[in-house]
Amino acid sequence: MWNQNSLAPRLGPRVTTVRVRDGVHDLVLSTAEARELIFTELDLWLSAYLPDRAEPRSRQRNG
Repeated sequence: MWNQNSLAPRLGPRVTTVRVRDGVHDLVLSTAEARELIFTELDLWLSAYLPDRAEPRSRQRNG
């Protein structure tokens, strides 16, 4: 198994690691709970690094 802590700096200056319980390699094919977590984390990350983007996915669904 690879160690993301040693490989992350090679990816670029900003790397975020999120551990997803019961996640499979392609996280969007994981369980519903894992998918909800990953999409929530993606919304948070995008809001932090791309603050001028469109409304988060969760708000689009409800409104």
